[in-house]
Parts: sequence; structure tokens; C-alpha cells
Amino acid sequence: MTTYRDDSTEADPLSIPAERLRGMIRARDAKTDRQPLLAALRLRSDITPAEKVVDFAAVLRDREESPSLRFTAAAELGRLSTRESRAALAEALSLAAARDEPEIVVRGAACALLTDDAADPEEIAAAIAERPELARSLRFPLTLFALRHDLAPEELNAPPLDLGSLKGTRVRKEEARPMAVLPASPEVVSRIAAGAAPILGAAELDPRTVTCLQCGDQQLAVAVTAGTLSERGLLRLQRRRGVIGVVSVHYHLESDSWEPKYALTTRPGAKKGTLELILLDTAGTPAFLGEAAVNRSEVRFSLKALRKPGAIPARLKGRVRQGRLEFDEALSELHKIGRRKPRRLAPPKR
Repeated sequence: MTTYRDDSTEADPLSIPAERLRGMIRARDAKTDRQPLLAALRLRSDITPAEKVVDFAAVLRDREESPSLRFTAAAELGRLSTRESRAALAEALSLAAARDEPEIVVRGAACALLTDDAADPEEIAAAIAERPELARSLRFPLTLFALRHDLAPEELNAPPLDLGSLKGTRVRKEEARPMAVLPASPEVVSRIAAGAAPILGAAELDPRTVTCLQCGDQQLAVAVTAGTLSERGLLRLQRRRGVIGVVSVHYHLESDSWEPKYALTTRPGAKKGTLELILLDTAGTPAFLGEAAVNRSEVRFSLKALRKPGAIPARLKGRVRQGRLEFDEALSELHKIGRRKPRRLAPPKR
């Protein structure tokens, strides 16, 4: 007969009986490190989602626990995406102002709700009104949540998308270089889709649309959500705002990973059959601006990098046919940005 010691460090959390593991998480023993216990709780298939909600919510509510672990508990509640998990996160947000919760805890609860399209926009707007500083630190997820619900960001008390004063960069053809258009392997598609989940909410990427662009020594990938490029999806975009895809970047020096760099968002254009295209960076500010013209057989689009500090002139033109992206032009001046050589500083004058 197997026996288990009370000291959690003596047993693998994955092998502790389910009820005992759950009890250790909820007991709040100062000698017990709950971090590995929460990691095990996430992986355990013998514990139901409803039971996991109870346990993660207990950690989130525990004001004596470290803010970083409470942030982790909030993120896990967001991944569960059930009515009960949303209720626990909404409760944490509603009590945040009265209890003067640490910002990391409030931000964790808000971020978890903002990736769940079933969350209540009114509850989120009320929470942001109570903690206005969150509107700045959460501008990106707030803006995406608003657009996915066909709301203007300011309706959630987030900074507005002011596009009126923005100007595009001028790409000089004598200085620019074409980007190579490359197919994406199934492995790359899978990794891009995993990283894009927090941006897309309930939507999923269409693997057929994932297209890679080689820009100098940097590789980007453009991907669009499933159903967006169908006739019904395009009609929907002409009537409402939306988040329809991502542009991810490949980091290959320190790690081999694909991370979202821009969110591809749209809103109806001024003319019938047109869309405004807006690429938002992860700070929630516009980085590229363009338009698309929709007809029965194809969609023609153009995008241009916006003039802002650090922006590299770039221009994209192309079309969508039969659910696939095709680029007619992809130009960038990124090749001009070289590595800076270290410069010896002169000794101070005496």
C-alpha cells in the first residue's frame, strides 16, 4: 500500500491523489509551495474543469498568497473558459478597487477575461472605470476584445483608435528590397496558431492562409482566421469591426519560437465594398494602415507602415483568391538597418 507524506516536496504532485492535491491547494499552509501544485492541477485529467475552477479561484481570492501566484491562478481560470471561471474572474475584478488589490492581480484577472469572447463587455467596462490605469497597461487586449465585439475601444473605457493624424511611410523603390514569399510548414502553422490564441479569442486560424515573408534576416508570417475569407465572412466584415488574423515573427537567435507581432483588425470602409485594415502592435497602437476592396471573385488589399519612431518603411499589396493570400508586391527597407558597431568613448577631460 502506497503512503504519502504531508510534506509536498517529498512527492510528485502529479502522483498525489486528486482529493489530497486539491486539499493542499485550498488549505493555505505557509510551508507549502503551491506553485508546483497549481502546475499539476492544470495537467491532471482526473480532476474535472469545475473542480479546477474552485481550486484556482481559491488561490486567486487568497490575499495572503503572492501576487505572482494569484496572477497564475487568474490565467488558468481564463484558459478553462467556463461560466464558473468567468464568474470567479469577474468577482475578482469587481472587488479589486474596494480591496486595493495589487495591480498584477487585477491585470491578470482582466487579461484572462479579455481573451474569453463569452465575457460580459459591460462588466469589463465597469472594472476599467474603477481602475483607469488599467486602460493604459491593457490597451492591446482591451482594444482587441472591443473589436471582436464590434465595439469602439472607448466603449470599454480604453484609449480610442485615432487614425486621423497618422501618415504612412514612403517606400523608395531604389532603397527597398522585395520580401520573399514562402510557404509555411505544418509545424510552423501549428506554432503560430498556438501563439495567436490570446489575440483571436474564440476564432481559429485557417491553415491555408498562413504565408511567410522573408524580410532581411527576419521571417514574418501572415495568417487569417477561418471563415473570414468566405463570401459570408467578407459580407460580415463590411458591416462590423473585427479581428481577423495575426502577423507573427520568428525569433531564431535566443530561441526557436513564433510570437505575435501584430493583430490584423478591420472596420467597414467609407465606400461600399471596402474595408479599413489596421495592424496593431502589441502596445495596442496602429503600426500599418491600409484598405481592401471586396468583390465576388477576390479581395484586393494594400498596407503601408505608419510613420512613427523606429518604423521601417514597408508596403504590401496583394489579393485573396480561393481562400489563399497572394502578394503582388512586398517591399521593405529593413535591409538598410545593420548592426551598430561599438564605439570607443573618449576619456573625460580633466
